[in-house]
Amino acid sequence: MISEETRAESFKDLEIEEKQKQVLECLGNKEMTVREVLKEMLRRGYTKMNDRNEVAPRMTELFQKRQLVIVAKKKDEETGKATAVYAKVIKEEKMELDNMTHIPRLD
Repeated sequence: MISEETRAESFKDLEIEEKQKQVLECLGNKEMTVREVLKEMLRRGYTKMNDRNEVAPRMTELFQKRQLVIVAKKKDEETGKATAVYAKVIKEEKMELDNMTHIPRLD
């Protein structure tokens, strides 16, 4: 039924928003990788799954919404591969990022 589908979609949207809030809360004023945020979420009881895919999509969404920025890269403890280090965007940075999308470049 359509009403069941729309209800399920709405629930999924709420669940995603809640996870995004939890990610931002875990980040606080720190700089962290996806795996570090996952560990903090596990510690706080926000998730029971030790799966990077619990957090990575939410952090990508927050990055696309300009609520997170990538500030560095760091070697992942488990894989040994380079991974992004994220931080919350402060108000001034957000304004600058928003402005960069519609100001023409001169170079």
